[in-house]
Amino acid sequence: MANNNKIKGTKYERKIVEKHVAEGVPAKRVPLSGALKDYPGDVTIGETKDRMLRGEVKARAKANGFKVCREWLGDNDVLFLQETQIGPKGNPPVFVMLQWDVYMKLLKAWMDS
Repeated sequence: MANNNKIKGTKYERKIVEKHVAEGVPAKRVPLSGALKDYPGDVTIGETKDRMLRGEVKARAKANGFKVCREWLGDNDVLFLQETQIGPKGNPPVFVMLQWDVYMKLLKAWMDS
């Protein structure tokens, strides 16, 4: 029997897939939710390899970090996050946070191009 964290994770992965499908965007859960090396991530968005994204889904009851990100995003469309410390592997990556509606507009335009 699966543990409570696995059950909760699967629930939110399904919700994300359902939200994409409701918008007309193909999406699927990854087999065993990223537990297999050849299948990273939790969900795939899109149908063809050249128009597919892999996604990781996180849901937290005490999401203090999420609260900070929401505050930083404010009324803006995009939040860019980058660490300022440069480690041994060079420049740290830039992360992008979008509101759902902005993400959908960009995703649909990219998939239709």
